[in-house]
Amino acid sequence: MDKFSLARLMGRSSPRVAERYYVHVTERHVTARFERFSEYVAKKQIDAFPALTDRPQ
Repeated sequence: MDKFSLARLMGRSSPRVAERYYVHVTERHVTARFERFSEYVAKKQIDAFPALTDRPQ
């Protein structure tokens, strides 16, 4: 969950409070999100050039 949603759900006035006390990012979390981001970028590149991927082989 992002820090903005967490702060709002917990009734905090600022996402910085939630980030400081409740959000603890681990290396595993960073790696998982980076992989998800990489997949998103790859999909956007494929969607941008469909003619290159739709050719028969």
